[in-house]
Amino acid sequence: MAEQRKSGYCKNCKKDVIVFRPGTNHILHLLISIVTMGVWLIPWFLHSIKIGGWRCQTCGSKSVNSIK
Repeated sequence: MAEQRKSGYCKNCKKDVIVFRPGTNHILHLLISIVTMGVWLIPWFLHSIKIGGWRCQTCGSKSVNSIK
């Protein structure tokens, strides 16, 4: 699965770190949407908005502020 990474600040580590979140495999979701005749578009959309959020690569904590 794809993974997005960028710089961020971890409140737990109290320093700038690399933060990550799971990416979306759009090709797989497109194929599932075709097979299910569009029914899969709703779960695809919900998965694409990244409900899980960013995590610190060092400690795994969710208490990070991502830097744009």
